Order: sequence, then C-alpha cells, then structure tokens
Amino acid sequence: MEYDPSGRFQVPVTFDYNLTIEQQVGANWAVRLAYVGSGSRHQFVNLEVNPSVNNGSGLSTNARRVYNTAPTVGPCSSSTGCSANYSDIIEAAMIGSAGFNSFQATLERKMSHGFSLLANYTWSKTLDDMPQATRTGNTEDLNAGESYVYPLYPSNATGIPAVANVTDIKALDRGISDIDHPSVISISYGYQIPTWKTSYKVISALTSGWRTSGLIQHHSGDSLTAYANSDVSLTGLSQDRAQRDYTKATYSRDASGAGNCATGKSCINWMNNAAFAIPVNTGAGTGFGNVVKGSLRGPGFTNWDGAVIRSFPVYRETNIEFRVEYFDILNHTELSNPTTALSSSSFGTITGTYGGPRIAQFSMKYTF
Repeated sequence: MEYDPSGRFQVPVTFDYNLTIEQQVGANWAVRLAYVGSGSRHQFVNLEVNPSVNNGSGLSTNARRVYNTAPTVGPCSSSTGCSANYSDIIEAAMIGSAGFNSFQATLERKMSHGFSLLANYTWSKTLDDMPQATRTGNTEDLNAGESYVYPLYPSNATGIPAVANVTDIKALDRGISDIDHPSVISISYGYQIPTWKTSYKVISALTSGWRTSGLIQHHSGDSLTAYANSDVSLTGLSQDRAQRDYTKATYSRDASGAGNCATGKSCINWMNNAAFAIPVNTGAGTGFGNVVKGSLRGPGFTNWDGAVIRSFPVYRETNIEFRVEYFDILNHTELSNPTTALSSSSFGTITGTYGGPRIAQFSMKYTF
C-alpha cells in the first residue's frame, strides 16, 4: 500500500494515435500504409532519494548517504558521530516518459488461384527516459527497478561538493528503449500446388492435393548498453556506464576483428573492446562513464519456417492430411546478445545462440 500525503501523485497516461491509408489493387491485392505512434507520460520510476556522496572521506556507502544522522541532511565527513542508520530510500516518482513512432506497410493478397500472401514491414523508433533497470540482458528498461545513473541530492543538503550536483539526472538514461527494433519484416504465404493434368491417372494422383505455407521473419538486433558493473562513482547507485572512446571503431567488424575472444574458444567478437574502458573516478562528479542507454546494437534475427502438406481423400468429406514442417529451414544461426558488463573478461563477445538447430516435424491428421 502506498500513500501520497501531498495529493500530487500523477496517474500514468498513454496516448495512441495512427493514420492509415488503404488501397485495393486489382481484384485480389490490397496495400496499406500507416503511421502508428504512442506516447506515455508520468511513468513509474524507482527514484533513489538517499544516494551516497563521493566526498573523499573514505567512509562506507551508508555513512556517505545524505540521510543518515538526523537532523543533519548531508553525508558524514568522519566516523565520529556518524550513525549511518539508513540505506536506500526509494520514491515512487512518476517522472518517466516514452514515445513510439513508426511507419508500417502491408501488402496482402487474398487467396486466388491457390496463392495467398501477407507481407508486413515496420520502420520505427522507441525512445524513453526511464532508467535501465536490469543488469542482465538489458531487456527491461521499462521495469521500474533501478534509479538513474546520476544521483539526485536534496537542495537543503550540506557537505556536498558543487561538482557532484548534476543538472540533468536523466542525461545518460534518455535514449533508445531496450524494446526498440528499427526494422521488422514478416511475410506469411500459402500456395496450393496445381495438379498436373494428364491422362495418366497415377501421375495425376501423385501430384494432387499438395500445398505449402510458411513464415519468414526478420528484425533488427536489440539495443544494448555497456556498463561498468561496479559503483565507480561512489554514489551507491551501481548504475555507472562504460567510458567509450568515440575515436575508435565500436564494433569488432570495423576493427579487424578485435575483441576478447580467446584463441580456441567458441565465441564471436561483436564489440571492439579497445573502444571501452572502466570510467575513472578522480573525485566528486566523476566515474559515471559516458555510454548513453541503448546506443549499441546487437545481432539481428532472421528465420524461415515452412510446411508442405498433402491431403488424401478417403470417403466423401473425410480425408487424411500428412504434414512435414520445418522450423528454421535454412538452419541459420541466431546469435544471442554480447556480454555488456565491462568487468567481465568476455565483454563484447557472443558465446550463445537463440533457439536451437533446424527442426523437422512430421504429423498426420484424419478429418471427418
């Protein structure tokens, strides 16, 4: 149960809007073009209101928090008289926002002459200013689980170095959402294979009743964020990012294959490890890194599933249907995301895959 005594609690709001144009082409084809967008405001963020201060005292994280020894608001400068009674203090702050904009195109053919088709293409971008909430897989930035990279200190606090105050605490968390996939393609089809008309009944019987169907999918890779995986800034938030060198190639493919893959190890270099480093803490207001959320991209996904079906008439409306279905027909390897924790020796490398190998499935059905 939560209660807001101020009465200023803001209810989350989401707006959806779209504009669609459709046109029939010929007797069986249709084209659809659409703009689809949405916007969200007052989204829930777990805001840490009791961060630590990097004041050079060498004290523990809790001793350097702004709320620790009442009635003083500010970090302890020495262990004398320092109670360090409080740890995290989380506020349900309704300060997050997100936006989605997309162009969507659809080409559809109704079943005619044994052939049907549905093709969709989406070109989109999703942005938000929500904290990147998970440190594993980078897939839950809309989950209100963590605070921002930069700390928010109370205005009446004492003992906080001026350089420790950040004017925009969302600066490194205002970026591409982890759910963003700029290009998404989906094509489904069905085709009734014509019977070979001939006077030879055996040939006609062998070529009748066949049809095929399938689904082809592709989407861009996940947006990723490189992080330090340690509290370099000494703010107690543990959200510090990697320090990126923008003068060097980001990805291994642009850096002659550079990366952390060890010789003989089954892995793929995805990011150039030389372009990233643990940020350096040189005092208050440092050690946060400079990688903006979602500024990196993982491998894309491409898959083709298909089936071949043969129907055998038995008696009147009854028939037997034999199906052969293939999942991942091309046996295309779907790479997982690279390790994005800079503290890991496998940073920037891919050591796993999504799904499994090509699978064939056989089935038979009797319809009556």
